[in-house]
Amino acid sequence: MVRWNRLYQVVTLGAIEQFPAWRHSGDSRRSAIPLTSSSKWLKLIHMRKLSFAFLFSLVFAVGGFTVVWTLKYVEPVYDGKTALGWAADLNRADESVRTRASDALRAMGPTAVRSLVAGLREKDVFPKKFIQALALKPPAAIRSRLYPYFKPVDTASIRAGAARGLSILGPEAHAAIPALGHALHDNNPGVSMSAAEALARMGPSAVPELIQTLQTGDINARNSAAYAIGVIGPPATNAIPSLIQTLKRGTTYDARQAAYALGKIGPVATPGLLGLVKHQDGAVRRLAAFALGVISPPAKQAIPSLINALEDDEGIVRLQVVESLMAIGPGDKWVISALVERIGDKDASVRLAAVQALCKVAHAANTAVPLLIKTLKDGHAPLRSWSATLLGMIGPAAKPALPALKQALEDPDEKVHACVREAMQKIESRADANAGGDSKF
Repeated sequence: MVRWNRLYQVVTLGAIEQFPAWRHSGDSRRSAIPLTSSSKWLKLIHMRKLSFAFLFSLVFAVGGFTVVWTLKYVEPVYDGKTALGWAADLNRADESVRTRASDALRAMGPTAVRSLVAGLREKDVFPKKFIQALALKPPAAIRSRLYPYFKPVDTASIRAGAARGLSILGPEAHAAIPALGHALHDNNPGVSMSAAEALARMGPSAVPELIQTLQTGDINARNSAAYAIGVIGPPATNAIPSLIQTLKRGTTYDARQAAYALGKIGPVATPGLLGLVKHQDGAVRRLAAFALGVISPPAKQAIPSLINALEDDEGIVRLQVVESLMAIGPGDKWVISALVERIGDKDASVRLAAVQALCKVAHAANTAVPLLIKTLKDGHAPLRSWSATLLGMIGPAAKPALPALKQALEDPDEKVHACVREAMQKIESRADANAGGDSKF
């Protein structure tokens, strides 16, 4: 009874504080409450309100968690394995296991995408690493019992397998493009490249994500993105400006990957590359020439610029230009003439490249004979052997080189000696055949 009276006093006191007129009423019970203790009772009421609010929040949180757990996503299963289980098999060395995993993922189709995306985000968290480290501290007998429970998990392998699984699904997994774009930035190069292969399989729809990576990613991410764009090819024309900016990095490996991607996009990239042939950085000039060579014959408009680039101050640039010119215009008379001149280049590697290139068009390289006679005495043995080979391929038109070839039989290098003998036989036999054919008429 005392407890209820006290509660009544608390409630009444609150009313008195709200309505001061009650203090002067005739109710003895109200007037009996000492106003000096009102602050204590107000604090008590406030604490009870807070307790009630906390209890309500706790009940609400538990109820919400129960609902979420009940509606939790159920990972699809095919033939007794989840999508990530099949994806893990893609990392196996046994080809038959990988083939079966590929077939299973194709059968699961888009239903596997959500699980594979979750696999892409698999990371080692600190508590997990800490516990695993502790598991390795005890004696061997105890470690053997703990290992099954705390064995390290290769999360990079899980992420790589997930990316390969998405690659197998191809365009069906287009919803995973943002997650794959994020995976391009993975610290593990294998995971990054697997994500790039998957994005390449998505086709043109993945290009915006790849462009963003070229602009914001680190060197490894940019390299992977450029690779994917190169696989996509011509539909990725929107990536040309970003690829050119990456190519301008010059000496980094992502720059070469960008140059290759520009070449695979095709002739539409030619104008941008021609602007780089005269760049102040030799590494950039070389990569621009390389990209034009990848485009090959469709880049014929670049032939005049590349012929001028044969006068570049850097030998490595001239070497690349020789190779690119041969890829773009092997039958072009201006190209052949320019390559013949390069036989006299001051750099031995450029001279050798020119001779090797002319071997592909030996029937049109008669004008090279005088220079080839000189290179038979070059200090670079591979150049001497290739010069002899080219003379033999030219045939009867190289007959003026026979005296020099006879002298070259004394060459100390066995390979050069063999090439010279073969060249002399070809020149003499063809010359005799032609003479015999003429005598019949």
